[in-house]
Amino acid sequence: MRMPTNEAEQMLAHNSLGFHESTLTGIDANGQNMVLGFEDVKLGERLVKARIIIQGIRSIICNGQVKMAIGLESNDAEVLSVDFTTEQIKLIVEWNDFANHSSHTSSYIFSCGSYELQTG
Repeated sequence: MRMPTNEAEQMLAHNSLGFHESTLTGIDANGQNMVLGFEDVKLGERLVKARIIIQGIRSIICNGQVKMAIGLESNDAEVLSVDFTTEQIKLIVEWNDFANHSSHTSSYIFSCGSYELQTG
């Protein structure tokens, strides 16, 4: 079983790090690695910026479909949930387009070799 390796992962393990209602602000892909950027992540009583660095991505599934790449789908992305297992990250995002009065929800499963959480 993978053990928490840094302060952010230790906070997540102790239920002190919360992504619910945070904002997904960036997706930066480079080969089999990806960085997901977030704002307004709950760290205890504070709101902080956070990054999930995903390494060795084997597959990305979005709404049940295999994807080769993903990007920001709208100008606002509210995180509904993030779940971590040993080799997967599950992310559910509500994409809001306020200018067009529309929204939709997408579910992602990242199968990967490893990941790291960073806050700051």
